[in-house]
Amino acid sequence: MKHMLPLVIVLAAALTTTWSAGAQDTVPFEFELPRAAVHLDLYDCRLEVVTQTGAQPLIRAVDASGSAGDSSAFRVAQTGGTVEITRLPHPEGAPVTTVVVELVIDPSQSITLLGRGLSVTVRGEGKPPEEELPAKESEPGADGRGGAASTHTLELEDSEVALFRTPSTTLRATNTAVHAEEGFGPFSAELGWSNLTVRGHEGSINLISEDSETVVERLIGNLEFKLTRGVLDLRDGNGNVRGDTREGRVSATHWEGSATVTATDANVDFRDGSLAQITFNGVNSGLTVDGVRGNVKAELEGGDAFAESTRGSLDVTASTGARITAEDLQGPLVLRLREDSEAEIRQ
Repeated sequence: MKHMLPLVIVLAAALTTTWSAGAQDTVPFEFELPRAAVHLDLYDCRLEVVTQTGAQPLIRAVDASGSAGDSSAFRVAQTGGTVEITRLPHPEGAPVTTVVVELVIDPSQSITLLGRGLSVTVRGEGKPPEEELPAKESEPGADGRGGAASTHTLELEDSEVALFRTPSTTLRATNTAVHAEEGFGPFSAELGWSNLTVRGHEGSINLISEDSETVVERLIGNLEFKLTRGVLDLRDGNGNVRGDTREGRVSATHWEGSATVTATDANVDFRDGSLAQITFNGVNSGLTVDGVRGNVKAELEGGDAFAESTRGSLDVTASTGARITAEDLQGPLVLRLREDSEAEIRQ
């Protein structure tokens, strides 16, 4: 049975509109929703979000096949301009069922998702053609494609997430695996003990990562990062890269644009790319530049640098026993060796 959340305006100090599913909040249920921002607070659920232009927003929930436990209770309410969907706590000691939740939204609706123990899939419609944007939205917006657009915010723990063709996204993940493909607009991720793969994104990426691994492929846009331990692997992208790593490993393969990296007790590799400028500042760190077209300027305190088959200038200042090795260079070479540093040049 479908139910439509009634829009009831109550004149009160807070001017809050609230509707509760009441007796209908026990799984299974299905409700039509208004076109408004959606806030979800869930646990132990399989959530699928589908974006459809012109579709009637709705939510469906059923217990997963074969899931044992008491019936699950939800609260579905509208407060102000936001629809709130909350899975209510289970009685202490009672078995917890897995619930399958389907949410259908319009592209204009934003999502905020808080949860743990979730399996999440969000399917968007991708970046709309510029000619489809209203004239009044012609000023650049946060997503770089015109005026106001929906945004998604996810704060997850012990979960799995797949995002397809989604708009601007903010992600905070702990012990979570995330796959994002063909998104657009700003993408911001804060990771702890997590894995993130981003493919075919069009827009900027801002990454704060600790003890995590991230792969970025075919990015069109700039990337900023702060990496503490863990790995950042960049492949086949185009944009400016800027960041800092401590005890981490950063690699960029077939990358175009420019790069500025500060490293402490870390390793940084650039291979087979075309970068107008690589700027590196390392302390007890390793730098590899192999088969890259572009200019390199590096300062090392300890650590080592290896350059091979580069096509551009190489300017290195080394101190505190740093070791420099260069081979098959095609371009000007400037070395400044201090404090027991050494260099080996091979042609």
